[in-house]
Amino acid sequence: MTVRNRAVKGRALTIVAILSALVSAVLPVSAGVATNIHGYGFYEDGSPAYFDHVAVTNTRTGVEWNDTYFGIGHPQVALWQNYYVLTLDEPQNVQVGDVLTFHAVSGNSTSSNISQTTYSKLDLEYNITLSQISPLPSTQAHTLSLNHSSSLSPSPSPSPSAPPSSSPPSIEEHSSRSSYTSPPLSAPTPETISSPLAITPPRPTSVQSGLLPGFEACFALLVSVTLFFILRRKRR
Repeated sequence: MTVRNRAVKGRALTIVAILSALVSAVLPVSAGVATNIHGYGFYEDGSPAYFDHVAVTNTRTGVEWNDTYFGIGHPQVALWQNYYVLTLDEPQNVQVGDVLTFHAVSGNSTSSNISQTTYSKLDLEYNITLSQISPLPSTQAHTLSLNHSSSLSPSPSPSPSAPPSSSPPSIEEHSSRSSYTSPPLSAPTPETISSPLAITPPRPTSVQSGLLPGFEACFALLVSVTLFFILRRKRR
């Protein structure tokens, strides 16, 4: 009986040792606690900011979790309007005192925010405040209506004056500029052609009569004397 009891006792101790080893190996893995980090997004005026993207980064490990699916086993951020939730395992993913960085985008990537907070078991809600971008001023097209009696025409830009032409004017330009018009020429009649030409001696101009007074009388006397001698010679 004594030998048999000793054998049973040895087997029991062996089983306990094996179970203790298994428990010690399983406990670190199963000791993790799931924690839900969650919060809401708001603008500075208090209106809700609907999330388009949220990313959470553990600055100690450098691991990032966001709303993009990375496969089974990797935590993912779930979004619903202006609410987000991220389920992490403690202490595998996060530990007390870790600094978490939140990057949120709302309004079709028009507003963003990057903030940091320290992880704590007592406070797992982290709200995100985004700065609201003022809308750009809208450009309105203005139409100008004109009456039928008015019109707008762009003022012509002053062109450089051309240098005066050094070429002489043409005959047409000269004739158009001249104010003298020559009388029309008439064809000669038969009477004017058959009539003898009458040669009239030139009369002294007024300038000559003014310079030599009595020249006409002297000239007439000289002509008379000359004719007298010519007629006298013919008679002889």
